[in-house]
Amino acid sequence: MKTIGLVKYVIPLLILQLVLFAPAEAITLAQSTPSVSFSPPNGIPGTLVTVSLSGYDSSDTSCAISGSPVANPTPCSLSGGSGTLTFTVKQYIAAGSYIITVTGNQKGDSAQTSFQVNGLSFTLTPTSGPVGTDVSFTLTNVPTNDTSCSLSSQPSGTVTIPACVVSNGSGSGTFVVGNVPAGDYVIEVTACIGNNGCSPSAGDFAQQEFTVISGPTITLNPSSGLPGADIAISGTGFRVSDQSCSISSPTNAAVVQNAGCAIVAGTETAQGSFVVGNVPAGQYVIEVTGCPGNNGCSPSQGDFAQAVFTDQQPPTPSITINPTGAAVGESVQVTGTGFSLSDTSCSISGGAVGSAICSVSGGTLTGSFVVQNVPAGYSTVTAQGHSIGDSASANLYVAPTTTPAVPGFPAEAILLGFLLGSALILLIRRRSTA
Repeated sequence: MKTIGLVKYVIPLLILQLVLFAPAEAITLAQSTPSVSFSPPNGIPGTLVTVSLSGYDSSDTSCAISGSPVANPTPCSLSGGSGTLTFTVKQYIAAGSYIITVTGNQKGDSAQTSFQVNGLSFTLTPTSGPVGTDVSFTLTNVPTNDTSCSLSSQPSGTVTIPACVVSNGSGSGTFVVGNVPAGDYVIEVTACIGNNGCSPSAGDFAQQEFTVISGPTITLNPSSGLPGADIAISGTGFRVSDQSCSISSPTNAAVVQNAGCAIVAGTETAQGSFVVGNVPAGQYVIEVTGCPGNNGCSPSQGDFAQAVFTDQQPPTPSITINPTGAAVGESVQVTGTGFSLSDTSCSISGGAVGSAICSVSGGTLTGSFVVQNVPAGYSTVTAQGHSIGDSASANLYVAPTTTPAVPGFPAEAILLGFLLGSALILLIRRRSTA
């Protein structure tokens, strides 16, 4: 019985001795487990998140953070097993739950915690292509109260002919890549309540990158000119499947007249031409669209290329008449420059103009007329082109008509008779007074 009582006291003493004299390594095994927490615990792309660390080894002085949502993390320092850092939720990442890992240095101890990325899940198909590419997309995680959606791009111009629908938490749509330089562009879809469309980056939205690669190109020859000029077009880089093409202008349809375009199947090259229409001076976008069939194609759909044509300000028309003064019945010549290249006919008019003829070609006008019976003095002569109504005027002096004072007698004879009569009267008066 005494032996049992002794053992009763010896065992606790041995346990106490082991604790007091245990190696340091054994004691550290009892420290807390590393852990991390996020504030806020979830967020949309672009959200700034603060990470709090605790329970790391006391020898750790820094840490490293990794995980799909993590972007632009700040430096991490640890002291006494605790520390903080921040990161930004990565742009263009799909909504969902992701694991984020924080590892301490030097010890290598780590903690893993899930982070929830909020927002729509947005997928593009394809994610790259040339100008004119048809792109489709799908949406998931759409709030059920959203009933419409819209598309936009940064910078603008990448999205053309957009279509988007959402219903019961999902959505889909399409767009055509617009005429923008090669590079990376942000495509955004925004879902909203109602059916009147949505403002970009407001409410529920998601973004993805689309890479525009080099596509078809066209060259205009010349790239500037006056109305009526013939413009040749050559293009390369069209689809092998294209069999025909069309020429149009999205800025002003009237600038393209008498257009013709052809693609030799399998060559990826296009050839065409058009006549510059009667439009105001300025810059106009000319587009060539490749077509898979032979019935033409709608502008800006499928593969297409654009170039800028400058419609020049035409010179001011002017005319010269020769001679500048003429009598009734005489012929006058008319020459003019600066008329529209599209003029193919013209006319000459004015009070003194009779029996006129006129022709115009390449902007140069020639004509003539006979001076008809009008009062003496200045009379305006106007030459006008018949395509756009361009005109110019000049003044003609109509000389007075010489007519006898008395029918049958010339003016010189009448004057001479008057002088002789006056002399005879004076002579008679002198003789009478004598």
